[in-house]
Amino acid sequence: RSVLDPVTAIEAWRSEWTRLMGRPPADTDPVYIRLTPGGASVPRTEAGAPQAIRLTGETVNNVVGDRAAAAGLGDGWTGHSLRRGMATSVAEGGGGVEAVAEIGEWASLDMARRYIDQADRTHSKGHDAVLQNLLAGT
Repeated sequence: RSVLDPVTAIEAWRSEWTRLMGRPPADTDPVYIRLTPGGASVPRTEAGAPQAIRLTGETVNNVVGDRAAAAGLGDGWTGHSLRRGMATSVAEGGGGVEAVAEIGEWASLDMARRYIDQADRTHSKGHDAVLQNLLAGT
């Protein structure tokens, strides 16, 4: 399976979470957590316990923007760009607006439709390139 496959991605995240935190993730744990410089571990409490500190939206946007620039996609990319790109990729893959709404957890089909870009939009064309660059960590 591809690293862009959501099942593969979440399995990899769960494995890495378990390695970093010393326990499997709970449903309430954040997906995006702060790492120490170099990314090899997580911050620790004074007692030495690992801490799962949720990343801010600004930090997520900075990381996505950096990865998009590294992929040669230019400026203006945010975490929200990936959400829009996911919606477009699902729709272009034949999933339909119902699938987009379910995967993106939108409450209405009208809202899901707003997230589906036209095929010639930058966010849909660059979505996979940004994800590959994020996963490669370059």
